[in-house]
Amino acid sequence: MNRNVLIGIIVTLALVAGGWWYFNKSGAPATSLEVTQLPATNTTSTGETNEISVPGMSKYTDTDFGFSFWYPSSMQVKDAGANYSANSESWYGAKTKILKTILAPEFTIDEVYSPEMSILSSGDAGRTDSNVDRYYFDATARTWVLANATARGVVVTTAADVSNNTMGGLHIFDGSTRFGLKVIIPLSTRNFLAIRSKCIDATDYPCNPAPGWNRFNSAVKTIVATDPSVATPVSAVAQQEVIQNEAIAYGIGITGKMKTYSNAQYGFSIQYPDNLLIASQEMLPIKLQQRGTLLQIGSRDEDGNVSSVDVEVGNQQSDVANCLIAPSGDPEAGISKPLSSGAVSFNGISFLRYETGDVGAGQFAATDVYKTLRNNTCFVITANWSGESPSHFSGAEAAKIQAADEARAARVEAIVRTFRFTSP
Repeated sequence: MNRNVLIGIIVTLALVAGGWWYFNKSGAPATSLEVTQLPATNTTSTGETNEISVPGMSKYTDTDFGFSFWYPSSMQVKDAGANYSANSESWYGAKTKILKTILAPEFTIDEVYSPEMSILSSGDAGRTDSNVDRYYFDATARTWVLANATARGVVVTTAADVSNNTMGGLHIFDGSTRFGLKVIIPLSTRNFLAIRSKCIDATDYPCNPAPGWNRFNSAVKTIVATDPSVATPVSAVAQQEVIQNEAIAYGIGITGKMKTYSNAQYGFSIQYPDNLLIASQEMLPIKLQQRGTLLQIGSRDEDGNVSSVDVEVGNQQSDVANCLIAPSGDPEAGISKPLSSGAVSFNGISFLRYETGDVGAGQFAATDVYKTLRNNTCFVITANWSGESPSHFSGAEAAKIQAADEARAARVEAIVRTFRFTSP
Protein backbone atom coordinates (compact mmCIF):
# COMPACT_ATOMS: atom_id res chain seq x y z
CA MET A 1 0.00 0.00 0.00
CA ASN A 2 1.29 3.53 -0.81
CA ARG A 3 0.74 5.20 2.56
CA ASN A 4 2.05 8.58 1.35
CA VAL A 5 -0.67 8.79 -1.26
CA LEU A 6 -3.31 7.69 1.23
CA ILE A 7 -2.23 10.33 3.76
CA GLY A 8 -2.35 12.97 1.01
CA ILE A 9 -5.89 12.00 0.13
CA ILE A 10 -6.99 12.00 3.76
CA VAL A 11 -5.47 15.43 4.41
CA THR A 12 -7.36 16.87 1.42
CA LEU A 13 -10.68 15.67 2.76
CA ALA A 14 -9.76 16.67 6.30
CA LEU A 15 -9.69 20.30 5.21
CA VAL A 16 -13.23 19.91 3.94
CA ALA A 17 -14.81 17.91 6.73
CA GLY A 18 -13.10 19.21 9.84
CA GLY A 19 -10.14 16.89 9.85
CA TRP A 20 -9.22 13.36 10.78
CA TRP A 21 -6.26 14.73 12.73
CA TYR A 22 -6.51 12.75 15.91
CA PHE A 23 -6.72 9.31 14.29
CA ASN A 24 -4.29 10.00 11.45
CA LYS A 25 -1.64 11.76 13.40
CA SER A 26 0.35 8.78 13.96
CA GLY A 27 -43.07 -13.42 -22.12
CA ALA A 28 -42.76 -14.87 -18.75
CA PRO A 29 -45.74 -14.23 -16.48
CA ALA A 30 -45.18 -12.86 -12.99
CA THR A 31 -45.89 -16.27 -11.52
CA SER A 32 -43.29 -18.10 -13.55
CA LEU A 33 -39.63 -17.10 -13.43
CA GLU A 34 -37.80 -17.75 -16.66
CA VAL A 35 -34.74 -19.76 -15.68
CA THR A 36 -32.45 -19.42 -18.68
CA GLN A 37 -29.04 -20.26 -17.22
CA LEU A 38 -26.80 -17.20 -16.97
CA PRO A 39 -23.03 -17.21 -17.46
CA ALA A 40 -21.26 -18.40 -14.33
CA THR A 41 -19.95 -15.83 -11.87
CA ASN A 42 -16.73 -15.97 -9.90
CA THR A 43 -18.46 -16.80 -6.63
CA THR A 44 -18.03 -20.09 -4.84
CA SER A 45 -20.24 -22.28 -2.69
CA THR A 46 -19.38 -24.80 -0.03
CA GLY A 47 -22.68 -26.64 -0.37
CA GLU A 48 -23.76 -25.48 3.08
CA THR A 49 -27.44 -25.58 3.92
CA ASN A 50 -27.23 -23.73 7.25
CA GLU A 51 -30.22 -21.57 8.06
CA ILE A 52 -29.01 -17.97 8.18
CA SER A 53 -30.15 -15.71 11.00
CA VAL A 54 -29.01 -12.21 11.93
CA PRO A 55 -30.54 -10.48 14.99
CA GLY A 56 -32.65 -7.49 14.03
CA MET A 57 -32.87 -8.48 10.35
CA SER A 58 -35.68 -10.17 8.38
CA LYS A 59 -35.74 -11.91 5.03
CA TYR A 60 -38.26 -10.96 2.34
CA THR A 61 -38.94 -13.57 -0.35
CA ASP A 62 -40.90 -12.94 -3.54
CA THR A 63 -41.88 -16.40 -4.76
CA ASP A 64 -43.52 -15.00 -7.93
CA PHE A 65 -40.38 -13.45 -9.40
CA GLY A 66 -37.98 -15.70 -7.52
CA PHE A 67 -35.68 -13.66 -5.31
CA SER A 68 -35.10 -12.63 -1.70
CA PHE A 69 -33.38 -9.84 0.20
CA TRP A 70 -32.79 -8.81 3.82
CA TYR A 71 -33.98 -5.69 5.64
CA PRO A 72 -34.26 -4.37 9.24
CA SER A 73 -37.06 -6.16 11.12
CA SER A 74 -38.29 -2.85 12.52
CA MET A 75 -39.07 -1.57 9.03
CA GLN A 76 -41.82 -2.37 6.56
CA VAL A 77 -41.76 -3.93 3.10
CA LYS A 78 -44.80 -3.20 0.96
CA ASP A 79 -46.01 -4.97 -2.19
CA ALA A 80 -47.36 -2.22 -4.48
CA GLY A 81 -48.44 -4.68 -7.16
CA ALA A 82 -48.60 -3.35 -10.72
CA ASN A 83 -49.37 0.24 -9.64
CA TYR A 84 -46.42 1.59 -11.61
CA SER A 85 -46.67 -0.55 -14.74
CA ALA A 86 -47.57 2.51 -16.83
CA ASN A 87 -43.94 3.63 -16.55
CA SER A 88 -42.57 0.40 -18.01
CA GLU A 89 -41.59 1.39 -21.54
CA SER A 90 -40.45 4.93 -20.74
CA TRP A 91 -38.22 3.71 -17.91
CA TYR A 92 -37.02 0.34 -19.17
CA GLY A 93 -37.55 0.17 -22.93
CA ALA A 94 -39.96 -1.00 -25.62
CA LYS A 95 -42.07 -4.06 -24.83
CA THR A 96 -40.90 -4.18 -21.21
CA LYS A 97 -43.42 -4.58 -18.43
CA ILE A 98 -43.21 -3.77 -14.73
CA LEU A 99 -44.92 -6.80 -13.25
CA LYS A 100 -44.67 -5.66 -9.64
CA THR A 101 -43.05 -2.96 -7.50
CA ILE A 102 -41.73 -3.64 -4.00
CA LEU A 103 -41.41 -0.68 -1.63
CA ALA A 104 -38.56 -1.58 0.70
CA PRO A 105 -36.91 0.49 3.43
CA GLU A 106 -35.57 3.55 1.62
CA PHE A 107 -35.53 2.04 -1.87
CA THR A 108 -37.83 0.52 -4.48
CA ILE A 109 -37.55 -2.66 -6.55
CA ASP A 110 -39.26 -2.88 -9.95
CA GLU A 111 -39.69 -6.43 -11.25
CA VAL A 112 -39.25 -6.00 -15.00
CA TYR A 113 -39.96 -8.48 -17.77
CA SER A 114 -38.29 -7.83 -21.15
CA PRO A 115 -39.02 -10.20 -24.08
CA GLU A 116 -36.17 -8.53 -26.02
CA MET A 117 -33.56 -9.55 -23.37
CA SER A 118 -32.75 -5.84 -23.01
CA ILE A 119 -33.32 -3.12 -20.41
CA LEU A 120 -32.59 0.61 -20.38
CA SER A 121 -30.05 1.60 -17.74
CA SER A 122 -31.11 5.25 -17.43
CA GLY A 123 -34.65 5.50 -18.77
CA ASP A 124 -35.81 7.54 -15.77
CA ALA A 125 -32.69 9.72 -15.58
CA GLY A 126 -34.12 12.56 -17.65
CA ARG A 127 -31.23 12.62 -20.16
CA THR A 128 -31.49 12.94 -23.94
CA ASP A 129 -29.69 9.62 -24.38
CA SER A 130 -31.85 7.84 -21.81
CA ASN A 131 -33.55 5.82 -24.55
CA VAL A 132 -30.21 4.49 -25.81
CA ASP A 133 -28.13 3.40 -22.84
CA ARG A 134 -29.06 -0.20 -22.13
CA TYR A 135 -27.91 -3.66 -21.10
CA TYR A 136 -28.73 -6.66 -23.25
CA PHE A 137 -27.84 -10.33 -23.41
CA ASP A 138 -25.90 -11.51 -26.47
CA ALA A 139 -27.29 -15.01 -26.95
CA THR A 140 -24.54 -15.97 -29.42
CA ALA A 141 -21.63 -14.92 -27.22
CA ARG A 142 -23.59 -15.77 -24.07
CA THR A 143 -22.53 -12.56 -22.39
CA TRP A 144 -24.02 -9.31 -21.15
CA VAL A 145 -23.36 -6.20 -23.22
CA LEU A 146 -23.61 -2.48 -22.37
CA ALA A 147 -24.63 -0.08 -25.15
CA ASN A 148 -23.89 3.62 -24.61
CA ALA A 149 -24.43 6.68 -26.77
CA THR A 150 -21.47 9.03 -27.25
CA ALA A 151 -21.74 12.82 -27.31
CA ARG A 152 -22.12 12.60 -31.11
CA GLY A 153 -24.91 10.09 -30.88
CA VAL A 154 -22.85 7.07 -31.90
CA VAL A 155 -23.79 3.90 -30.02
CA VAL A 156 -20.78 2.05 -28.60
CA THR A 157 -21.06 -1.47 -27.20
CA THR A 158 -18.75 -3.04 -24.64
CA ALA A 159 -18.86 -6.15 -22.50
CA ALA A 160 -20.80 -5.36 -19.32
CA ASP A 161 -18.80 -5.30 -16.09
CA VAL A 162 -19.77 -8.49 -14.25
CA SER A 163 -17.24 -8.20 -11.43
CA ASN A 164 -19.73 -6.79 -8.92
CA ASN A 165 -22.15 -9.42 -7.63
CA THR A 166 -24.62 -9.99 -4.81
CA MET A 167 -24.06 -12.63 -2.17
CA GLY A 168 -26.33 -14.76 -4.36
CA GLY A 169 -23.89 -14.53 -7.28
CA LEU A 170 -26.18 -12.20 -9.28
CA HIS A 171 -24.57 -9.48 -11.37
CA ILE A 172 -25.05 -5.87 -10.24
CA PHE A 173 -25.08 -3.46 -13.19
CA ASP A 174 -24.77 0.29 -12.65
CA GLY A 175 -27.68 2.44 -13.80
CA SER A 176 -28.69 6.06 -13.32
CA THR A 177 -31.80 7.82 -12.11
CA ARG A 178 -32.72 11.34 -11.09
CA PHE A 179 -31.72 12.34 -7.57
CA GLY A 180 -30.64 8.90 -6.43
CA LEU A 181 -28.77 5.66 -6.98
CA LYS A 182 -29.84 2.83 -9.25
CA VAL A 183 -28.67 -0.68 -10.11
CA ILE A 184 -30.01 -3.41 -12.36
CA ILE A 185 -29.80 -7.10 -11.48
CA PRO A 186 -30.68 -9.74 -14.10
CA LEU A 187 -32.42 -12.82 -12.71
CA SER A 188 -32.47 -14.33 -16.18
CA THR A 189 -32.02 -13.07 -19.73
CA ARG A 190 -35.54 -11.59 -19.64
CA ASN A 191 -36.30 -10.97 -15.96
CA PHE A 192 -34.67 -8.01 -14.24
CA LEU A 193 -34.70 -6.24 -10.89
CA ALA A 194 -34.35 -2.45 -11.19
CA ILE A 195 -33.52 -1.01 -7.77
CA ARG A 196 -33.60 2.72 -7.02
CA SER A 197 -32.60 4.54 -3.85
CA LYS A 198 -35.63 6.77 -3.56
CA CYS A 199 -39.30 6.72 -2.71
CA ILE A 200 -42.04 6.79 -5.32
CA ASP A 201 -44.95 6.59 -2.88
CA ALA A 202 -44.59 8.51 0.36
CA THR A 203 -48.30 9.12 0.91
CA ASP A 204 -49.00 6.06 3.04
CA TYR A 205 -45.53 4.61 3.52
CA PRO A 206 -42.71 6.11 5.61
CA CYS A 207 -39.58 6.20 3.51
CA ASN A 208 -36.36 8.10 3.04
CA PRO A 209 -35.62 9.64 -0.40
CA ALA A 210 -31.85 9.61 0.05
CA PRO A 211 -30.63 6.62 2.07
CA GLY A 212 -26.96 6.92 1.29
CA TRP A 213 -24.48 4.80 -0.61
CA ASN A 214 -23.59 2.27 2.07
CA ARG A 215 -27.09 1.31 3.22
CA PHE A 216 -28.39 1.08 -0.34
CA ASN A 217 -25.50 -1.06 -1.53
CA SER A 218 -25.40 -3.26 1.55
CA ALA A 219 -29.09 -4.10 1.03
CA VAL A 220 -28.59 -4.80 -2.68
CA LYS A 221 -25.76 -7.18 -1.81
CA THR A 222 -28.19 -9.45 0.09
CA ILE A 223 -30.28 -10.35 -2.99
CA VAL A 224 -30.37 -14.07 -3.84
CA ALA A 225 -32.34 -15.94 -6.53
CA THR A 226 -34.67 -18.58 -5.11
CA ASP A 227 -33.91 -20.87 -8.07
CA PRO A 228 -30.45 -22.36 -7.40
CA SER A 229 -29.82 -22.83 -11.12
CA VAL A 230 -29.77 -19.06 -11.74
CA ALA A 231 -26.49 -18.30 -9.94
CA THR A 232 -24.22 -19.75 -7.27
CA PRO A 233 -24.35 -18.01 -3.88
CA VAL A 234 -21.35 -17.53 -1.63
CA SER A 235 -21.09 -19.68 1.48
CA ALA A 236 -23.60 -19.39 4.31
CA VAL A 237 -20.89 -17.89 6.53
CA ALA A 238 -20.11 -15.24 3.91
CA GLN A 239 -23.82 -14.50 3.43
CA GLN A 240 -24.22 -13.96 7.15
CA GLU A 241 -21.36 -11.45 7.07
CA VAL A 242 -23.00 -9.53 4.19
CA ILE A 243 -26.29 -9.33 6.10
CA GLN A 244 -24.47 -8.23 9.25
CA ASN A 245 -22.85 -5.41 7.25
CA GLU A 246 -26.31 -4.25 6.23
CA ALA A 247 -27.44 -4.42 9.86
CA ILE A 248 -24.50 -2.26 10.90
CA ALA A 249 -25.36 0.24 8.15
CA TYR A 250 -28.78 0.65 9.72
CA GLY A 251 -27.31 0.95 13.22
CA ILE A 252 -28.29 -2.58 14.24
CA GLY A 253 -25.83 -4.57 16.33
CA ILE A 254 -22.75 -2.38 16.21
CA THR A 255 -19.91 -4.54 17.52
CA GLY A 256 -18.45 -3.66 20.89
CA LYS A 257 -20.07 -2.45 24.08
CA MET A 258 -21.64 0.94 23.47
CA LYS A 259 -20.65 4.12 25.26
CA THR A 260 -22.47 7.44 25.16
CA TYR A 261 -20.95 10.89 24.73
CA SER A 262 -23.24 13.65 26.02
CA ASN A 263 -22.83 17.40 25.65
CA ALA A 264 -24.99 19.42 28.05
CA GLN A 265 -24.00 22.78 26.56
CA TYR A 266 -25.41 21.98 23.12
CA GLY A 267 -27.91 19.35 24.24
CA PHE A 268 -26.99 16.28 22.22
CA SER A 269 -25.61 12.77 22.62
CA ILE A 270 -23.97 10.22 20.33
CA GLN A 271 -23.06 6.57 20.92
CA TYR A 272 -19.93 4.70 19.89
CA PRO A 273 -18.38 1.24 20.43
CA ASP A 274 -15.95 1.15 23.33
CA ASN A 275 -13.26 -0.35 21.11
CA LEU A 276 -12.95 2.98 19.27
CA LEU A 277 -10.98 6.02 20.40
CA ILE A 278 -12.62 9.33 21.23
CA ALA A 279 -10.94 12.74 21.24
CA SER A 280 -12.85 15.51 22.97
CA GLN A 281 -12.39 19.15 22.03
CA GLU A 282 -9.54 19.91 24.42
CA MET A 283 -7.50 17.09 22.83
CA LEU A 284 -7.79 18.54 19.34
CA PRO A 285 -5.49 21.15 17.78
CA ILE A 286 -6.45 24.80 18.18
CA LYS A 287 -7.38 25.11 14.51
CA LEU A 288 -10.05 22.43 14.82
CA GLN A 289 -11.29 23.84 18.10
CA GLN A 290 -11.72 27.20 16.41
CA ARG A 291 -13.77 25.53 13.68
CA GLY A 292 -16.15 24.30 16.36
CA THR A 293 -15.16 20.61 16.33
CA LEU A 294 -16.30 19.16 19.67
CA LEU A 295 -15.13 15.57 19.29
CA GLN A 296 -13.80 12.87 16.98
CA ILE A 297 -14.60 9.17 17.26
CA GLY A 298 -12.72 6.61 15.21
CA SER A 299 -9.81 4.33 14.53
CA ARG A 300 -6.94 3.62 12.20
CA ASP A 301 -6.15 0.01 11.28
CA GLU A 302 -2.74 -1.59 10.72
CA ASP A 303 -2.89 -0.75 7.00
CA GLY A 304 -3.49 2.93 7.71
CA ASN A 305 -7.17 2.91 6.75
CA VAL A 306 -9.07 5.52 8.75
CA SER A 307 -12.71 5.60 9.86
CA SER A 308 -13.99 8.42 12.04
CA VAL A 309 -17.01 10.51 12.99
CA ASP A 310 -16.64 14.20 13.86
CA VAL A 311 -19.22 16.50 15.48
CA GLU A 312 -18.88 20.22 14.87
CA VAL A 313 -21.06 23.19 15.86
CA GLY A 314 -21.23 26.75 14.59
CA ASN A 315 -23.37 29.64 15.73
CA GLN A 316 -21.85 32.52 13.81
CA GLN A 317 -24.11 34.33 11.36
CA SER A 318 -22.34 32.74 8.37
CA ASP A 319 -22.60 29.25 9.94
CA VAL A 320 -26.35 29.60 10.36
CA ALA A 321 -26.92 31.17 6.93
CA ASN A 322 -25.01 28.44 5.08
CA CYS A 323 -25.95 25.50 7.29
CA LEU A 324 -28.50 23.87 4.99
CA ILE A 325 -26.69 24.65 1.73
CA ALA A 326 -24.44 22.04 0.11
CA PRO A 327 -21.09 23.53 -1.00
CA SER A 328 -20.71 24.20 -4.71
CA GLY A 329 -17.05 23.22 -4.61
CA ASP A 330 -13.85 25.26 -4.77
CA PRO A 331 -10.90 23.22 -6.12
CA GLU A 332 -8.39 25.99 -5.42
CA ALA A 333 -9.42 26.01 -1.76
CA GLY A 334 -9.38 22.20 -1.64
CA ILE A 335 -13.17 21.96 -1.34
CA SER A 336 -14.66 19.15 -3.43
CA LYS A 337 -18.00 19.48 -5.17
CA PRO A 338 -20.46 17.03 -3.57
CA LEU A 339 -20.97 13.77 -5.44
CA SER A 340 -24.62 13.80 -4.32
CA SER A 341 -26.85 15.59 -1.84
CA GLY A 342 -30.33 15.24 -0.40
CA ALA A 343 -32.48 15.31 2.73
CA VAL A 344 -32.47 12.52 5.32
CA SER A 345 -34.16 12.09 8.70
CA PHE A 346 -33.45 9.97 11.77
CA ASN A 347 -34.22 10.21 15.48
CA GLY A 348 -36.74 12.92 14.68
CA ILE A 349 -34.08 15.19 13.13
CA SER A 350 -34.00 16.38 9.51
CA PHE A 351 -30.56 16.74 7.93
CA LEU A 352 -29.02 17.97 4.72
CA ARG A 353 -26.68 15.17 3.66
CA TYR A 354 -24.00 15.28 0.99
CA GLU A 355 -21.06 13.12 -0.07
CA THR A 356 -17.53 14.02 -1.11
CA GLY A 357 -14.59 11.80 -1.96
CA ASP A 358 -11.22 11.43 -3.62
CA VAL A 359 -9.27 8.60 -5.23
CA GLY A 360 -5.71 8.03 -6.29
CA ALA A 361 -3.07 5.32 -6.73
CA GLY A 362 -5.40 2.51 -5.73
CA GLN A 363 -6.67 4.29 -2.61
CA PHE A 364 -9.82 6.23 -1.83
CA ALA A 365 -11.14 8.48 0.91
CA ALA A 366 -14.82 9.29 1.36
CA THR A 367 -16.80 11.71 3.51
CA ASP A 368 -20.52 11.94 4.25
CA VAL A 369 -21.64 15.23 5.83
CA TYR A 370 -24.88 15.66 7.80
CA LYS A 371 -26.01 19.21 8.71
CA THR A 372 -28.98 20.38 10.73
CA LEU A 373 -30.02 23.73 12.22
CA ARG A 374 -31.32 23.98 15.77
CA ASN A 375 -31.66 26.97 18.12
CA ASN A 376 -29.61 29.17 15.76
CA THR A 377 -26.75 26.67 15.84
CA CYS A 378 -25.52 24.61 12.90
CA PHE A 379 -24.65 21.03 13.83
CA VAL A 380 -22.33 19.23 11.41
CA ILE A 381 -21.68 15.48 11.70
CA THR A 382 -19.00 14.14 9.40
CA ALA A 383 -18.44 10.44 8.66
CA ASN A 384 -15.02 9.67 7.13
CA TRP A 385 -13.54 6.42 5.89
CA SER A 386 -10.67 5.39 3.64
CA GLY A 387 -9.35 2.20 2.13
CA GLU A 388 -8.04 0.42 -0.91
CA SER A 389 -9.98 0.54 -4.17
CA PRO A 390 -11.33 -2.93 -5.14
CA SER A 391 -11.07 -2.01 -8.83
CA HIS A 392 -7.29 -2.45 -8.62
CA PHE A 393 -7.67 -6.10 -7.63
CA SER A 394 -9.54 -9.12 -8.94
CA GLY A 395 -11.33 -12.23 -7.79
CA ALA A 396 -11.42 -13.14 -4.13
CA GLU A 397 -8.94 -10.40 -3.18
CA ALA A 398 -11.17 -7.69 -4.70
CA ALA A 399 -14.21 -9.11 -2.91
CA LYS A 400 -12.33 -9.17 0.40
CA ILE A 401 -11.20 -5.55 0.03
CA GLN A 402 -14.65 -4.39 -0.99
CA ALA A 403 -16.20 -6.11 2.03
CA ALA A 404 -13.69 -4.40 4.34
CA ASP A 405 -14.38 -1.01 2.75
CA GLU A 406 -18.13 -1.51 3.09
CA ALA A 407 -17.76 -2.57 6.73
CA ARG A 408 -15.87 0.65 7.55
CA ALA A 409 -18.52 2.72 5.78
CA ALA A 410 -21.31 0.86 7.57
CA ARG A 411 -19.70 1.35 10.98
CA VAL A 412 -19.35 5.14 10.73
CA GLU A 413 -22.87 5.41 9.28
CA ALA A 414 -24.24 3.45 12.23
CA ILE A 415 -22.49 5.75 14.71
CA VAL A 416 -23.83 8.85 12.98
CA ARG A 417 -27.37 7.51 13.31
CA THR A 418 -27.13 7.36 17.10
CA PHE A 419 -26.91 11.17 17.23
CA ARG A 420 -29.90 12.72 18.98
CA PHE A 421 -30.86 15.91 20.76
CA THR A 422 -31.33 15.59 24.51
CA SER A 423 -32.86 19.01 25.21
CA PRO A 424 -35.46 21.22 23.45
